[in-house]
Amino acid sequence: MCAAFKFVGKSIFALLLLEGAVHAAVDLDGAFKSALKKNETVSIQSEKIEQAAERYGRAKSSFFPTIDGVASYTRLPDTGLTNAFNKPDRPEVKFTANVALFRGGREFAGIRQTKASLAVEQHQSRAIRTELYQAVAESFFETLIHEQDAKNLEIQLSLSKKRENELAERKKIGRSRASELLAVQVAVANLEAQSSSLDALIQSAREKLSYLTGLDRTVKLNDDALISDRSSHEVSALSRYLARVENRPEIAALLQQLEAAEEGVAIARGQHLPSADVFGNYYLKRTGVNEGQDWDVTARLTLPIFSGGSVLSQVEEAASSKREADLRLANARRVAEQQIRSLWAAVRASQKQMSTLKKALDLAERNYRLQDKEYSLGLVTNLDVIQALNAFYDTRRSYDRVRFQTKLEFIRLETAAALREY
Repeated sequence: MCAAFKFVGKSIFALLLLEGAVHAAVDLDGAFKSALKKNETVSIQSEKIEQAAERYGRAKSSFFPTIDGVASYTRLPDTGLTNAFNKPDRPEVKFTANVALFRGGREFAGIRQTKASLAVEQHQSRAIRTELYQAVAESFFETLIHEQDAKNLEIQLSLSKKRENELAERKKIGRSRASELLAVQVAVANLEAQSSSLDALIQSAREKLSYLTGLDRTVKLNDDALISDRSSHEVSALSRYLARVENRPEIAALLQQLEAAEEGVAIARGQHLPSADVFGNYYLKRTGVNEGQDWDVTARLTLPIFSGGSVLSQVEEAASSKREADLRLANARRVAEQQIRSLWAAVRASQKQMSTLKKALDLAERNYRLQDKEYSLGLVTNLDVIQALNAFYDTRRSYDRVRFQTKLEFIRLETAAALREY
């Protein structure tokens, strides 16, 4: 009996945990982690990093000798005169080794170039994750803005309908005018129309968030308190954010692309320089005049003299690619600085607007409470109360929208300055 109770108790506890997990709220970081698992572009970039790593490993292998085992059999016409020079059967089995001693420095430049290309792919991965985080954040806060707006509108609509019913009763006994009731009914109808519009916006935002993250469309979203606390303080000096430009993933990737382009010039120029190789053979079976010799070594030096201008053309092409990479980097830096300046100004403006709206909200709430109290004393009309109510909740809705928008802009600023790593 005791074991049965324990089993039932554990089952109930497990169900409660499962229910809690199903209805648990998801914050922005949780939504982003879910998006990372779902997003194919992130996985594709991981494969590109692996491919670049293999190219880097292949470039380093150029310093190692190549060793092959070779077996051959040659049959010549039988002339009837068999000696060491004209044996008709010539089997040969050997190991051959090739060591590249010098390639005009191209081998070193090639290793540096593939290493830079690997770094490019790694920084591209950072850039993709950053873009995904921004997309998730925008969808996340867009949903929060519309849902908070809907909550405020629901309360406003409920209070307005309460006033409408009260006016309808007062009209029956002749204590309110028909125009007052009609004015409130118009306000209620407008609020209901706004509510329907908000429902469509919420559904659209939820669909977008679900597409990005794979989360259920009904999952509860939890506003990140850390972001709230940080964004409520004064934003840091602009110089702090501008100093982080070089840490942005796309800038870091372009720096590595420039380095790879510079190595491309060195590779092309290296074709003008001589190359040196050593070849060696070790024979397990050999026939002919060299039958008694088990090994041989050959050193070869190659000096390029004329290639029809193709090498010079490759050098010029590589130099042009380097200049292009330099221009791309300069343009990206200018764009990044302009973006940071704009976002910094937007955050500052939003914070000031939020502070002003907070004061307006406090005043509108006090006015509504006072109008409601004075209405009970017969000092103001029901229509005055409705107007104060609408002013109060319109201000609250504006404040909440700006509050969430400020958080989103703060995230954009920190992301643009590479202060958030993903």
